[in-house]
Amino acid sequence: MMDGITGTAAQTAGRKVNMSKDKEKNKNIFNTPMDLRNWAVTLIGYLGDTRTNTLPNTEKVDELIASFVADYNYFYEKLYSSEEE
Repeated sequence: MMDGITGTAAQTAGRKVNMSKDKEKNKNIFNTPMDLRNWAVTLIGYLGDTRTNTLPNTEKVDELIASFVADYNYFYEKLYSSEEE
């Protein structure tokens, strides 16, 4: 069982939620499990590597974390607002 925000996000990533057309154009990372995986692989690439002495690209990491937070909040709101109705 996964804990925390990432666990919840991974569990809900496969559920279908009615997304607005503008958000679909921006590709919410929680639309499909593959979108979430692609986001994670991209993040790993920007975190750097000690074996190759690659430094992290903090600007890109910040952008990816910000997109995660925005997409998660939007997805969470849509998922639980539809369950309450």
